[in-house]
Amino acid sequence: MGGQVVVRSRLGAGTLVAVDLILPASETRPTAAVAPIPQPPKAFRPMRLLVVDDDPTSRKFLQILLGRAGHQVTMLENAEAMLSEWVLGARFDAVLLDLQLPQMSGLELAVRLRELEASAVSTAASARSGTAPVGAHTHLVALTASALEEDRRQALQSGFDQFLPKPVRAAELQRVLDRVPMAK
Repeated sequence: MGGQVVVRSRLGAGTLVAVDLILPASETRPTAAVAPIPQPPKAFRPMRLLVVDDDPTSRKFLQILLGRAGHQVTMLENAEAMLSEWVLGARFDAVLLDLQLPQMSGLELAVRLRELEASAVSTAASARSGTAPVGAHTHLVALTASALEEDRRQALQSGFDQFLPKPVRAAELQRVLDRVPMAK
């Protein structure tokens, strides 16, 4: 093996190092790396989403994450505001609902929403807007910092459709959203 190394340095200007090597020819030819065949992009379905969380940091994080994914996101900080929106006829493809809300917990809110849906309550505003078909089912996703199986069971018994532990990870959130049924 032969070659040379040249070093040039100037005070205040820097150093240049050049290396020339003479190497023996290789007997084997390099093979091209076989790249995996890329999967076609998944069909994107923008959704109308509601996030109900009393923590401003969680709301902001979810708003950024969901907004960047192209979803239309509405943010509320308590259960009472969500019930008011629902009674006025606002409907969403899915509602991400924190379980630990002040005054009325997410569990209580889920039970209340399911009771309203079961009684087929339709307000004048929702009937005019056409946003509240009788028998509609609001897709509820429980958000909680507790990932205990008991909490998951309680959430599902209270009427939630899915359970998502905090901190929310983008891939888990996408899997949850992928399971939201298409609006009719």
